Amino acid sequence: MIVSTLAQADPVAARGLALQPSCVSQLISILESAESAAFNIAQSRGVAALRQNPEAMGTSLDMIRRTSATLVEMAQVCLTKVHVLS
Repeated sequence: MIVSTLAQADPVAARGLALQPSCVSQLISILESAESAAFNIAQSRGVAALRQNPEAMGTSLDMIRRTSATLVEMAQVCLTKVHVLS
């Protein structure tokens, strides 16, 4: 995921990504879709099925981690910027 690498490598890039109109909402959508799929699998086949095959939720655990890390990085950069300006 290029966005993840950029956001973690350069604070300016992270801030630029955060300012893009749909970037944050798209990243949140990825996490929400994975959560919904995981919940449905856990309800229908059980948690053990999800543990044995986490990719059944439509994405890998690594992509969920990267998406989360990207959102955290973007939030930290934006909060730091707001704090400095205050």
